[in-house]
Amino acid sequence: MALGILAGMDTVPTLESVRRDALLLSQDERELLALDLAMSMEKAPGYDEAWAKEIARRLKEVDDGNSDLMDWDEAELEIFDRRAGS
Repeated sequence: MALGILAGMDTVPTLESVRRDALLLSQDERELLALDLAMSMEKAPGYDEAWAKEIARRLKEVDDGNSDLMDWDEAELEIFDRRAGS
């Protein structure tokens, strides 16, 4: 299937046309596109180092037993409750 943005258009695609065409993709293709777009974003200097430091800090809390853990089912409910404004 040729998407509008790939069908030889002479103009630059708009955000709306890209969004409309992207929604025609399968879920797997949309996930890959989202990852490609996220990876294409310019990061602030020190971004990766800051996240590496934060991840190490959180892992140390878990290893030291100083972190409250929950299984995915519980976490998912909490996430969706917060998004719903509960």
